[in-house]
Amino acid sequence: AGPDERFVTVLPRPDAAVYVADARTGELLYTNEGCRTAFGSEVASAAGIERRLQPRGSADLPPASAHRPQAELQDAVTGRWYLVAAREIRWIDGRNVALHIAPDVTDRRQAEDLAREQQGRLEMALRLSTLGEMASAIAHQINQPLPAIANYCSGCAWRLRAGEWKREG
Repeated sequence: AGPDERFVTVLPRPDAAVYVADARTGELLYTNEGCRTAFGSEVASAAGIERRLQPRGSADLPPASAHRPQAELQDAVTGRWYLVAAREIRWIDGRNVALHIAPDVTDRRQAEDLAREQQGRLEMALRLSTLGEMASAIAHQINQPLPAIANYCSGCAWRLRAGEWKREG
């Protein structure tokens, strides 16, 4: 028997892939439209979906399960990211099943990546600005005595030409 009407009414969220699998065999008992759109209608088992979902940087970690209830995973085929949450529940016929809900978080991840990139650029611009200010301050400190020496020499030369100097010795 298929899921009762209350279950189907709650789970068809178009913004999330939802699937229910037999906890023992992995047989898919229910997929919503979002799941079929995300992973294709030809996927026949939870293992078929979970093979496609991998965490960033490690293919060794398993997808979300009852023991690890939530994970952010990337679809190896499409490159989309999903926040997969899993929970064991009792199905309408009494057997234990794993309910998986996987909203697509690709747009959020892309926005976070862009924000990190822009933050990095801003930090680089601030470092360059600080470096420029330091270089300007150093140049000012180095150049400050030079005009004083030039002014002193000009004053001495002016006094010599004007005959207003006295030899003291």
